[in-house]
Amino acid sequence: MVAGEHVFGEDYYARLGLRRDASDADVRRAYRALIRTYTPEREPEAFKRIRQAYETLSSADARQEYDRRPDIDVAAPLKRGRDAMDREDYATAEIAFKQVLVIRPSLFWVRNLLGLAFLHQSKNDAAIKQFESLLQEGDEPVWYGNLGHALGAAGRHADAQTAFQSAIDFGDKEQASEYIEALVDCQLERRAFDEAEATLWKAIGADGMVNFDDLRALAKLIEVHIRAGKWESVQPKIDRIVRLPHTDEERHFAALKLGSFGV
Repeated sequence: MVAGEHVFGEDYYARLGLRRDASDADVRRAYRALIRTYTPEREPEAFKRIRQAYETLSSADARQEYDRRPDIDVAAPLKRGRDAMDREDYATAEIAFKQVLVIRPSLFWVRNLLGLAFLHQSKNDAAIKQFESLLQEGDEPVWYGNLGHALGAAGRHADAQTAFQSAIDFGDKEQASEYIEALVDCQLERRAFDEAEATLWKAIGADGMVNFDDLRALAKLIEVHIRAGKWESVQPKIDRIVRLPHTDEERHFAALKLGSFGV
């Protein structure tokens, strides 16, 4: 039985005297126990608030939606953390996100933000720990990607490659292009030029054709050839990239990519 003051609180779980991991049966039992005391005749306002909490938490979809929302207990530190990230004050963001996680350790997306705050401060080991703990909860591409960046920043390029490959495997096509470049960067750090080239050709040939969607990978291939000293291979790749764009927007993007090589 919860104390009467909790029934008038903002958190639905607290109204029913429950933990956030309560089962459906726990929700039903708590509701039945409470309405025996807070009846609509004697305590209409309390009954209304208990009923509101029960109707939300007894529905799988409504409960899932409710759980996604930051509750009142974490709203203030969460806002401080987000605002601090926006102004690149990562030390303040770290403190704020830690406060949120003390109250709600199950907010995994906040743990991801904490990992990023660590990473921006070059606290690489702390960032790695956060992302590895997240990946014990599920195979989210962005968590693998962030782990890869943290491992790379720590100089663990072989481990970073593994993380980026997992991000590619579990992500969609749009996410894959970003992580392919990060994977190739790790291979370049290891001077594994043939490996980097193979990674890019695999990406370029994934759909059986070469088109504008492959421009980023082709541009990265030029970088690989330059760093490997394969100068004779550079001009043919440039010529290929020049032929890919068909619109002004595409030509502008291609020019930016080629411009980064001084072409």
